[in-house]
Amino acid sequence: MILTEAVSYEELVSRLSRDDRIALVACNMCVRINDTYNEEKMRELAERLRSDGFSVVEGFLVTMACFELYLPALRFSREVDTVVVLSCGAGAANISRNLRGMKVIRAAYGTGLEAGKEMLKVREVEE
Repeated sequence: MILTEAVSYEELVSRLSRDDRIALVACNMCVRINDTYNEEKMRELAERLRSDGFSVVEGFLVTMACFELYLPALRFSREVDTVVVLSCGAGAANISRNLRGMKVIRAAYGTGLEAGKEMLKVREVEE
């Protein structure tokens, strides 16, 4: 399991434009288990973004964002041009690779890898 940490709300909105038509995509695996994001937190983020003047069109909960097998379930409205990914880096990279032409923004970073009782703690290099 990949350990994750959410980016700050301020960092997230600094990457968005008020003209963006946003879809939120939350992974239902590592970020949920880590309590970084889940369906309820995705809804709360959507409400906060909307109250701050951003256009959140829709949200999706995907089983595992890091496996392409689950990505066909993501059927965005035609108006969506920006996807905010609430997953680890592997999920965000997978979604970005499969959504060419869309603006994809990561809302979480990996901070380590847990394997049973052992844990390797790292910090991703920010882009």
